Amino acid sequence: MKKLIPMLLGSLIILNGCSKGESQEPNPETPNQEDPTNETPEEEEPKMVTYFTFEALLDTSESDDWIIIHDDEGNLLDFSPYEEGNLLTFDKLDNELSSTFTVTFFNYFVEPTGVLQHTIKSYPEISIGSTWKQTPEPLAVNEPIKGVQEGYFQIFVENAPAPKYRAISDKYGLSFYEHGWPYSEDIIENFCGIYRHNNLHYSFYDSNDELKYYTIQNVSHEDYLFVDYSEFKSYDSYVEIDIPFEYRQYPTYQFNVTAFESDEPFSRSGGIQILYVIFSQPLLLTNPLKFGYLDSYDRYKTELWFDLGAVVYNYRSFGAKPDEITIPKNATRTVIKNSIYQYEFETNVNHQMKHVSWSNWDSYDSPYKTNWNVYSGPEFYGKIGEIPQEIQQSYPNLGIQDMQHKGTSLYLDFITYPDLIQQEFVQPDQKTYYSSYEIFTLR
Repeated sequence: MKKLIPMLLGSLIILNGCSKGESQEPNPETPNQEDPTNETPEEEEPKMVTYFTFEALLDTSESDDWIIIHDDEGNLLDFSPYEEGNLLTFDKLDNELSSTFTVTFFNYFVEPTGVLQHTIKSYPEISIGSTWKQTPEPLAVNEPIKGVQEGYFQIFVENAPAPKYRAISDKYGLSFYEHGWPYSEDIIENFCGIYRHNNLHYSFYDSNDELKYYTIQNVSHEDYLFVDYSEFKSYDSYVEIDIPFEYRQYPTYQFNVTAFESDEPFSRSGGIQILYVIFSQPLLLTNPLKFGYLDSYDRYKTELWFDLGAVVYNYRSFGAKPDEITIPKNATRTVIKNSIYQYEFETNVNHQMKHVSWSNWDSYDSPYKTNWNVYSGPEFYGKIGEIPQEIQQSYPNLGIQDMQHKGTSLYLDFITYPDLIQQEFVQPDQKTYYSSYEIFTLR
């Protein structure tokens, strides 16, 4: 009836005007008229939504494990203990949720040494409706069997410069390694074992900063080989790496280039060692450092690890020869907010993911330790929620108040934060031990 009355009144006005012979416009602001569009719509009731689903597929028989969820302002949404095989769903009214949330894992176990270990990992900016699976970390597979030593041989390199690093390997991995130049004579003697394969690769990094190689074929037990250094060949291509010497007071470093044949899977210990260096002697470093590659191989493991105290650079790639490897120089970091719950900094190092670590463990004599790791995208500087009081009271040695910043790791290449979440939790079958990364850590 509320709609019919104004219509009837309008009709009467129009008819009245026509009877007088006058044209009269209706007044749209007539107070007795009601606009149906001004009706107040009914407010929708909040709906319960499942904002997160979590399946635990990790062995929890020796540990206490909790999952904790905060909104993007650090407010606690939910927390729960879990065991292997549990499927947990987390529900909230939609008006109680922010656009994203943070997932934190809390793990407690007693190490064989008796140390009480607390490990916390936080992952912010998770989308509403996400489904995760927690699975074990991938292990090295397809590891080759070097086998027992079947014999030995000696090789004498004549007219060679003093060596910095030397390595002899077969397709199943390293057979001989030595660093330094202990010889004053012009003949370099190497005593090397023979294992499953009698074709070997001899790499030689000399004191003139040249990296060369020699192929040893069909060697037999008790052979004595004499080779002039002029018979060593240059590699088909090199990647030169400029090392930031300004950080090099007490360096520890490892360099490794390993070639794999087309029918050989990637492995941790196998492959032909083109370059193998593990050392902490600055006098043996060279700048630029040379990594060698051969056109006859298209599958490589390339590793470079450099610990310079305040800075750590870690590069590992599986696949083709890298075009270049560049260690950031003159890196700066300015801390703006120095808190676990909201850590913010500025840096001149371009990165696509970051990992900030905190710990209260300063000594091997400490009876307990807590490590807190926060993984996020490069633009995230939001809030990380606190561990619920119920959990803190259950683990009195947690010691969060004693935690100190231990390092800010910037991922420069190969993986982004969305990639990490996808591989780690959404599709964990994609996880592999043989993954590539480039990480620059500022301590």
